[in-house]
Amino acid sequence: VPLSVDRAALTITAANQTRAYNTANPALTWSPSGFVNGDTAAVLSGAPALATVASAASPVGAYPITVAAGTLAAANYSFGFVNGSLSVTAASPQLSWAAPAAIEYGTALGAAELNATAAVPGAFVYTPAAGTVLPRGAHTLAVSFAPDDAVNWTGVTAELRTIEVIDTIVPRVTDLTPAVGAVGVSREAVLVLTFSETMRVGTGAV
Repeated sequence: VPLSVDRAALTITAANQTRAYNTANPALTWSPSGFVNGDTAAVLSGAPALATVASAASPVGAYPITVAAGTLAAANYSFGFVNGSLSVTAASPQLSWAAPAAIEYGTALGAAELNATAAVPGAFVYTPAAGTVLPRGAHTLAVSFAPDDAVNWTGVTAELRTIEVIDTIVPRVTDLTPAVGAVGVSREAVLVLTFSETMRVGTGAV
């Protein structure tokens, strides 16, 4: 009686993949399962054909990764195929914001300091806001960014920079007591000077 030996069934599965929007597809890979009698992938020749319709411009969503026989062959196995999925997720836009130069005390924050840019359209919100006059010293500036396309791009919530507010205005004397030319003022009298600008604690010459 003739004995017929059928080929064993081997499953070829396309691996699931994930990538961010506006980036290239990753390499599509696969794996076999169902070997018998101690066989391994060494009994296979060629490779299956893997494909997806997704491109770098494809919006956020799930796209099938199809797998077919291609050039894959094995003497003792037949093949079944299981498709995979490519998940495209929202990307984070890259912001560019140069460290701001120091500003004079009394200068309001403006476009020279609050000038972050992004590669995609959207809205910036700064803290402190434009028009704020900061006290002297070092201060932290923060910006958040909301992209117009909130499906394919995520918002950026914390970009920080430091700005220094410095004294560069030369104060002038606006009042002197006793006044210049006053008669009968002793040499030990205390002079009281009033300046046009608030001065830091320190020493100086008059």
